[in-house]
Amino acid sequence: MVIILFYSGSNGDGKRLLREIESKIHGHRIEIVQTVEALSNLFRSPMIGRAIMVMMAESTEQLEELISMGDLMSDLPIFLVLPDRNPATVSIGRRLYPRFVAYVDSDFSDFVSVLSKLIHHGLFGNDQREAALYTDFQNYRTTGWTQIPSTQSDGRK
Repeated sequence: MVIILFYSGSNGDGKRLLREIESKIHGHRIEIVQTVEALSNLFRSPMIGRAIMVMMAESTEQLEELISMGDLMSDLPIFLVLPDRNPATVSIGRRLYPRFVAYVDSDFSDFVSVLSKLIHHGLFGNDQREAALYTDFQNYRTTGWTQIPSTQSDGRK
């Protein structure tokens, strides 16, 4: 399982969320993305394996930018941290169809608890091929393969 964590580099709350995730969720890779452009590039590259998107928008403007990439994230469960509790902001955030919503002024304990339960007991279950898929994903990211290798055991590609 790969947890893709988006927060702006200058956002101290993003680092606080990262620490909370790292303290409660173990054995899963956390891919940190700190610009909307880098996130867009990540989604445009082939992704192997399972991923969960955790997004922390620092403003409603940034939230609108993230929504413009909604089609690229349509297959991922999204956990969203909103910058404020304004009803207009909440309405904008719901357009991403998040599994769970929290606010930047929260302590993130409930947020990370639900995330952990989804990872360990809910949507995904356990899969022995996950480690191999993750390795393929990392190899692709670092070497830029033009074709993703098949991990099927029967030799099909």
